[in-house]
Amino acid sequence: MGRPARPVVGDTRPLPQDLPRQALWDGSKWRLEVRSPGAAALRLHFTAFHVGSGQVRIAGGESAAGPFTQDGLLSDGDFWSPLLAGDTVIVEYEPAPEAAGEFPFRIPEVGHFYAAPLRKDRERGLVACHADLTTQPAWLTPASSVALMLFQTTDMGIPYWTVCTGTLLADTNRTGRPLFLTAHHCIQTDEEARTLETYWNFQNTVPSTLDYYSGNFGSWIPSSLAATLQKVTGATILKTTSEPEGDGALLLLAANPPAGVRFASWNTRELPVAASTGTVHHPDGSFKRVTLGRRAADDPGTNVEGKFRPSDYYYKISELAGLTEGGSSGAALMTNDFLVSGMLSYGPEVSCADPNRLGIYGRFTHFLPRIQSVLNFASPGPCMAEITAVNQQIPASGGGGTFNISAPPGCYWAVASDYNHISVAPNAGSGPMNGVTFTVSPNTGSPVPTPARAGTFSVISEERRVVHLMQKGTGANIAYADVPLSHLFAQEINFLKEYNVQAYGCSLPSGFCPEDTTTRGQMAEFVIRALYGDNFTATGVPYFTDVATTHPAFRFIQKLKELRITDGCTLLTYCPDDPVTRGQMAAFLIRAVQVRNGLDSRASFSIMQAPYFTDTPPSDIFFSYVQEMKELGITSGCTATAYCVNDPNTRGQIAVFLARGLFALRENR
Repeated sequence: MGRPARPVVGDTRPLPQDLPRQALWDGSKWRLEVRSPGAAALRLHFTAFHVGSGQVRIAGGESAAGPFTQDGLLSDGDFWSPLLAGDTVIVEYEPAPEAAGEFPFRIPEVGHFYAAPLRKDRERGLVACHADLTTQPAWLTPASSVALMLFQTTDMGIPYWTVCTGTLLADTNRTGRPLFLTAHHCIQTDEEARTLETYWNFQNTVPSTLDYYSGNFGSWIPSSLAATLQKVTGATILKTTSEPEGDGALLLLAANPPAGVRFASWNTRELPVAASTGTVHHPDGSFKRVTLGRRAADDPGTNVEGKFRPSDYYYKISELAGLTEGGSSGAALMTNDFLVSGMLSYGPEVSCADPNRLGIYGRFTHFLPRIQSVLNFASPGPCMAEITAVNQQIPASGGGGTFNISAPPGCYWAVASDYNHISVAPNAGSGPMNGVTFTVSPNTGSPVPTPARAGTFSVISEERRVVHLMQKGTGANIAYADVPLSHLFAQEINFLKEYNVQAYGCSLPSGFCPEDTTTRGQMAEFVIRALYGDNFTATGVPYFTDVATTHPAFRFIQKLKELRITDGCTLLTYCPDDPVTRGQMAAFLIRAVQVRNGLDSRASFSIMQAPYFTDTPPSDIFFSYVQEMKELGITSGCTATAYCVNDPNTRGQIAVFLARGLFALRENR
């Protein structure tokens, strides 16, 4: 089971820095030609856009856009133009009477789009695999809510253009706000959302024998795309949930979609096993298709590309007619009454002749609690579900317990186990509930004796509450001479020993020194070892003037800098021997959690804006990281109301934070 590689439909190419100097003046306006030979279509990236009362127009092939004024397409003056057919775009700038001589914008790069996507070197879907809308007329109305998505993303730092599928989502008051549902793995950052262009009513009106793959349908970019398709350029991210937690993203489009499209309603109930489903999508960026299926029975989870996806967060759908492929990602799972029940995350990496192909969809009931405030829910204040469950140790023989959920009436929440050996029930609900149960199975098996194991379960409302369960192993070995089994942090320290997560600086050769203060250099080694062990490379040229190549933490600090987990204590120094404060530790750890989950260390994440701790207000530089530490259950603070943001950390405390943040919460179970 895997996610089909997303089609590569274009790349991004730099433009000369002196490009504006090539513009020609005709007495009333500047005219600039931008050309990328061989392109089927282009998009221009405008930055530092501030034309005042002047105007900018662009045109390419048979299409044109503009005029753009001071606000551009996005208010910050950084946006991408609409897609324009052909390999040449003309930019015209008519300055305001008071304008200075310099161009009030930059065009640093151009999106270069191919005539057809670069498809994978394997069997592609055949005509018989796909069910066109013309053969499923019942789905024509809900299909109007579905759009083809074109956007820029990166792979190993290299930008490219790809496609996914998204669906307009109705709010409770039917306001017509352009809320747009897709997958988190499609749009993860505001930078990606800014590049988004959605195409509406892109569907075939010919028999399915004229298939996209046969070549008869032509390029994925129709020759007069701008004239024949309605589109919206630009978006912002409202809420996302990561791939381990259901892979959902809710966007707000920068403009209203075309008239006549449908806004999809959504399902607040779990989808029953064997329920019939349908998915309207754009496989490989082609015109709309529909895939019909049925919910398969749950199992403990699904391994996808080496990563565990708990079934508590996902539905398995047997594809009975039609086939989802790269480009279908993000499409809404709908029931026969056309209510949204999920978001497509993974599709079958199989031949269309395989009768056992499965689609994996994030459960909408587990994304709904995250986005209910956006959907015009009337409950006053944040829709938060607070819980009585706390982080705890579980004996090797197993165990469990019950806890209560307090939430405002009408406030939706979901409960999910994040590991195979932990189960929770019920899975979803709203308002207050007592007696929610969790069960932890015995820690038996191989190797013998079994080591300690981490585990979590989550209660999700507008934000997430994570409960960490460190289960003891069947062995009684003491990993370090100075960490007896009675030590408060023994289980976490011994757990890290299994992964060789240690750091220099302990004066006892066979010890861990759990009571010693952790330095910034030691923190770097702890974090990088937790992420990579010793299997990593880093440049040998020092980034910081106070960290020589002979420093015991040199390699680890270098890698920390390359991952953008740190910027140093000043522009030129790292301060490796200073104590790492609890605030600094929060920033290091949450950025490392992002890296562990395959994201950029500075990727955005949502938090509650009301402070959890009285000593860490929103004005604190570490506020967002401390909030996330609380929401992920990594910390409960130094007291019931305070976090102690400026206090140092002991090495034992760091062990607990690492075990919870970089092991219990990691994707690769």
